[in-house]
Amino acid sequence: TMKPAVPNATLRQPVLGGSSLLRKSVLGALAISSVAMLSPWAATATDYKLKIPFGLEASSVVIPADNPMTVEKVELGRALFFDKRLSKNGTIACASCHLVDAAYTDRRAVSSGVDGLRGDRNAPTIINRVYGKHLFWDGRAATLEEQSLGPLVNPIEHGFLAYDQIVNKLK
Repeated sequence: TMKPAVPNATLRQPVLGGSSLLRKSVLGALAISSVAMLSPWAATATDYKLKIPFGLEASSVVIPADNPMTVEKVELGRALFFDKRLSKNGTIACASCHLVDAAYTDRRAVSSGVDGLRGDRNAPTIINRVYGKHLFWDGRAATLEEQSLGPLVNPIEHGFLAYDQIVNKLK
């Protein structure tokens, strides 16, 4: 069963603590480590042309001005989505719970993470999340960039407890 919605007062509380600088530093370190690992994609930045599905509005797309989409970032994201090194014990990737053939969910009432630990919610679909303004089931992440680290530092999902563990795992 799903947990009830969290009151609106908590919708915009940051997932990674109060420091915007810390979040950007961690995201930057993760991106730099990942790009170094996947260096053939790091040579140039090519603008990415987002294809808007019929019935959705381009004006609803949420892409931060300080983090524009590029072909290289999309390719890097695709590679990281399937990379099990992004879990503490090397067994869980984002794709483990967001199955392509299950509309990017895991078809379970409650999802499992590292070492078979069970969370208290299921994996929501991630289809068209670029249109989302509230992320996670309770809306606690304000951006996809912020949301992307939440499962990594969750001790049940990917099992990392600190950001430096994530970065070191990719080195």
